[in-house]
Amino acid sequence: MQRLLFTTLSTAALLSLAGSSSADIIISEVVDGTLTGGTPKWVELTNTGAANVDLANYSFGNMNNGGTTLGGGSAAVLTGTVAPGESFVLGYDSDNDPFNSVYGFDADFLMGGTYINGDDALILFLGAATGDGSDATIVDVYGVIGTDGSGQDWEYLDSYSYRLGTSSNNGTFDVNDW
Repeated sequence: MQRLLFTTLSTAALLSLAGSSSADIIISEVVDGTLTGGTPKWVELTNTGAANVDLANYSFGNMNNGGTTLGGGSAAVLTGTVAPGESFVLGYDSDNDPFNSVYGFDADFLMGGTYINGDDALILFLGAATGDGSDATIVDVYGVIGTDGSGQDWEYLDSYSYRLGTSSNNGTFDVNDW
């Protein structure tokens, strides 16, 4: 009976981990708006899997202007749950205006300031990332870490970029996916 209980608990644990698989949540769109100061600035994450994704297992950050350390010293630990096929919006403003003024609804999570400007690498981590991010696992990245995006094919200054498919990049950016 104990063996059956252990097997059942082990199976349940594996299934719960499958719901937070790094391949299930991707960066699907990045925006540096055309209003004053490049607002609204936001990133969309999408759950491409078949189970809910608990974002408390993830953090999101940016490396600015070709830098190799996270802006502000750490990535923001996320909150919330994303259902299969649903998206989650990270607003890069200190409040939901101008995002709400433009789109008519609030972003799901606020990053706390306008830390990106269209030439910065954006990174989704499994775990809480600090410093250079090596203490967490890169799940998805938009842009090239250590490269200033100005003039690059992936620059999104006063513009946007959206993913052409639903596969993750496993931490290595390929401009052909966008």
